[in-house]
Amino acid sequence: KYLWGDGSMISELDYNGDVDKESFSPQHNDKDGGSKISRSEEKSSSFDVILVSDCVLPKLYPIGPLVDAINELSGPNTVSLLSYEQRYYPEFDPKEEFCRLAEERNLVVRTVSQDDL
Repeated sequence: KYLWGDGSMISELDYNGDVDKESFSPQHNDKDGGSKISRSEEKSSSFDVILVSDCVLPKLYPIGPLVDAINELSGPNTVSLLSYEQRYYPEFDPKEEFCRLAEERNLVVRTVSQDDL
């Protein structure tokens, strides 16, 4: 499954990264007249991989909603990969706050060193 920037979902991409029209499920795209998926349907169908890049910016965006979104989109076999630039924030350490909030939601955080990339 894949999520577009507007929040609509598609199920497959072809080898060029284009939408596989046969796999597209209109029920996931309210703009096309389909119905929105219910919360229970959403939770029962989680993503395999969640990619987050440079979204830990507490001065501009609160960290809590980001962790909530990762939690809501995750299932038992989901792997979330998050990359960000460590920036100074006077009120708290953004990495520590992200880890604290993730732990509250039973998400496991593992730091990958630059050498392991």
